[in-house]
Formats: sequence, C-alpha cells, structure tokens
Amino acid sequence: MDEFDKGAIKIILSSLRERLGRELKIEEEQVFSAPRSGMAYEMIIGFITDLEKPKNEIEFYITNVVSQHNDLLKRTIKTRRKRNYKE
Repeated sequence: MDEFDKGAIKIILSSLRERLGRELKIEEEQVFSAPRSGMAYEMIIGFITDLEKPKNEIEFYITNVVSQHNDLLKRTIKTRRKRNYKE
C-alpha cells in the first residue's frame, strides 16, 4: 500500500467518524481500509462528505458496503473450496 492509499484511507476513516459522531466498528474500519482504485476513493469520499446526506443515509451506506464485502468474501471462499474439492 502506497502513500496515496494510506492518505485516502485516512480521509475516509476520519470523515466517517466525524459524520457519524462515533468510532467505527472493527469490521467497518477493516472494510473501509482496503486498498482501492483512485476513482473508488473519490466516490467514497464524495459520498460520505456530502453535507446534504443525512447521518442515517451514511449509516445505511456503511451497512451495505460491509454486507456486500462479506457476501463477496463468502462467495470467494465457497468457490475456492469447490476448486480444491475437485482437485
């Protein structure tokens, strides 16, 4: 992870804490600390720093991102198990 990633992740995490007025759960922090493309960082930062978005919409967004991450992780594990079983 380079300095660009570290800087973007720092902005995302601090913006989420500020907008929500709370500390992030461990799982939330892990999901939002994953390296992404520059465009993805921009989209996340743009969404969570939009002052017209209410707190409950940001909470809903976080819940969905974590849920999608977990679903993708489960499918990846399931696919790997199937491949290993066939071999």
